[in-house]
Amino acid sequence: MDALAVATFLVVGATLLVVYFTYKLASEAKESSLRQIGVQTWIEMQTKFDSKEMEKARKTLAAQFLSAKPARHDKVSERLPSH
Repeated sequence: MDALAVATFLVVGATLLVVYFTYKLASEAKESSLRQIGVQTWIEMQTKFDSKEMEKARKTLAAQFLSAKPARHDKVSERLPSH
């Protein structure tokens, strides 16, 4: 083999390595981004669920369910916080 053919094979090999590591890095970045979005969503939902407004709405609904004379369906509180 002449030097040009060897150099070409080396360039092809190096290019394939770059492609592999770039793909691997992009995949890890995507997974990390998805995990971060999941954690942010969980924190936001937990904050809203534990808010005073939500606690009051859950307390009202529980009182309606647990009362001696249950409320009719059309009278049950279905109000949820809007934010």
